[in-house]
Amino acid sequence: TLGSVYSAQVIDTIDTDVDVVVDCEGKTVSCLIPTPHLTDHASLATILLASVQPGDVLQALCFQQDVCPILTMKQSIIKVIVLLKN
Repeated sequence: TLGSVYSAQVIDTIDTDVDVVVDCEGKTVSCLIPTPHLTDHASLATILLASVQPGDVLQALCFQQDVCPILTMKQSIIKVIVLLKN
């Protein structure tokens, strides 16, 4: 669901994104967190990507739906969406 925050379990990482799954209404949904969306600070994104391991659980917001849902961990985006929802 767009604008919702999920606990996303890491399945795998590649250079461009983190593959995760989330539980949405009782269904397991495959999603992506693009590397630039791991943080607001672009210089830290590759460092964070290197520290993420399969099995880790990340809190991320669904901000786009394409072939699969795209999640973000950028606090600037999350704060704006939360404010708009209230």
